[in-house]
Amino acid sequence: MNAEAVNPASPGPVPPAATGAAAPAPRRKARPRIDLRRLGRAALLGSTTRSRGLPDAIGHVVEAHRAHHPDADLDPLRRAYVLAESSHRGQMRKSGEPYITHPLAVTLILAELGAETTTLTASLLHDTVEDTEVTLDQVGEQFGAEVRYLVDGVTKLEKVDYGAAAEPETFRKMLLATGNDVRVMSIKLADRLHNMRTLGVMRREKQERIAKVTRDVLIPLAERLG
Repeated sequence: MNAEAVNPASPGPVPPAATGAAAPAPRRKARPRIDLRRLGRAALLGSTTRSRGLPDAIGHVVEAHRAHHPDADLDPLRRAYVLAESSHRGQMRKSGEPYITHPLAVTLILAELGAETTTLTASLLHDTVEDTEVTLDQVGEQFGAEVRYLVDGVTKLEKVDYGAAAEPETFRKMLLATGNDVRVMSIKLADRLHNMRTLGVMRREKQERIAKVTRDVLIPLAERLG
């Protein structure tokens, strides 16, 4: 979450895109992969898809969401993206990408898993209250009590002291912070998954600390939640 935000005056290097050899015939259609650098440009330019009036940056999210929920109302996602992009504007990840690429990637993970619109809306906003001047009251006013509740739960999870690895008390604290709503933990786990995927830009000691908490606390908790 906010551990990735850095001052734009000193961004880290942008890792090169992964490449691979073409698969032998018969060839299967590969699922499109999110291009964070292209997303960053789209986020900053604010371009839109004319046919839907949606920002291009959330195109991957919309496609994945429509695959599971073809009749979903996309307006909350559009408004959540606009608020998240404007509030995180100027913040950068250590990789050098605009910070908005992180909530976008977290939301894409959840969309591909079939999460409903309310969860995706909260996911786009999950770092705003902690890392920007957006308040919970503003989230509630614009998106309703349910989204406010989910964003509040994710924010509270960031304040949990993980303590000794995998202790029952740690699990209890985390479940209390989520209000026993599995959607809060789903956002947190997707957040950690994306951070683990982009861990290479961190210092070695920070990589080890984040990976240890993931292994000893979050993975066992995810298994307990099924």
